[in-house]
Amino acid sequence: MKTSVLFISIAVLLFAINFNFPLIKEKKHHYITTFTGVPIEKAKSNENQGVLSTPSLHKNTPKTSKTVLNTKENYILPIDEQILVIGKNSEESEEVVSANEVAFNILDELSIQRQAYLEYDLFGLEDFTSVSRSINDGVSMGGKIIKLRYEWSHQVEKISISELKKGINIIRFHILKQANYHYKIKNARIRFAEKINNERKIIVNLPTDISHYGEYFYINGYVQTNDETPYTLYANNTPLYVFNHHFDDVLALPNNDDATIELKAVFDDGFVCSTNVNFNKNKQYHYLFNDKWIVPIYKIIWEPLNENKLNFKGLSLFSEENTVKEKMNITVMGLRNEDMPLLDANMVNVTAQYTGYRC
Repeated sequence: MKTSVLFISIAVLLFAINFNFPLIKEKKHHYITTFTGVPIEKAKSNENQGVLSTPSLHKNTPKTSKTVLNTKENYILPIDEQILVIGKNSEESEEVVSANEVAFNILDELSIQRQAYLEYDLFGLEDFTSVSRSINDGVSMGGKIIKLRYEWSHQVEKISISELKKGINIIRFHILKQANYHYKIKNARIRFAEKINNERKIIVNLPTDISHYGEYFYINGYVQTNDETPYTLYANNTPLYVFNHHFDDVLALPNNDDATIELKAVFDDGFVCSTNVNFNKNKQYHYLFNDKWIVPIYKIIWEPLNENKLNFKGLSLFSEENTVKEKMNITVMGLRNEDMPLLDANMVNVTAQYTGYRC
């Protein structure tokens, strides 16, 4: 009986992980009245065209270091080839999501000295900065400034090798719950390319043709480090929130006339690394979602043979005496809607305060 209580509790936790409930009750979003995309009639014809990942496509590629000659590139293909449709049609109130994830099976051990890239063809959005996506158990990044574009384009973005693992890897594409648009993904690939060193440095994950949107500057990337020394990341001397070494933010800089942002990581041992991001064009956006969010995390140790309880933002978990046989370190993370796997149509969210939890 005592053992079954824990099993039931864990089942409740796992069940809760699969439900959606908005983490942020009110998201501030802005709209522009001038639509600069392709007219709807042309958009529909473009959407139905079959497009492969060829050099003839418009290509957004992050700035990269020089590729080492004679370095073999490896492509990892998805387990199932499919076209993902994420979002809503303007004529519909219901989501038209067909699927939101792609699975890859990486058979070999990963080398930390290779740069990894995520590639895919994109329809409906300007480039990968408008796409919200997560890798494995990571939180969702991107999708904060939305610029629509009704034609296919090929996207290439940098990803940290630390986000991947040997075996099954899941990449999920998301859209904010209140968003009223949709986009498509096809021909997804993971590519392992040039050799890199694992020295401390800031990796910027933005297209080569980086644009800002008036006073709004979107930055994304990660801090590469070879140890656990704490650091603080700054953008033009303003501290940035970093989660698992990743940064993903929209900066409002009304007086940034030179359209340049300096990123600087200051480590506690005195080491400093920096890089400049130069924004080439000033464009208009269609949607802006600029809410600041800090990943809520709760950590607790469950002792063996004791009664243990965990209460965190609407989640409750307990075990009776003598149920836990060994000391357990438990970490719980609150999730937003865009951090969640796609739900079955017959599932209803009953989670108390967060979309779900990852334990």
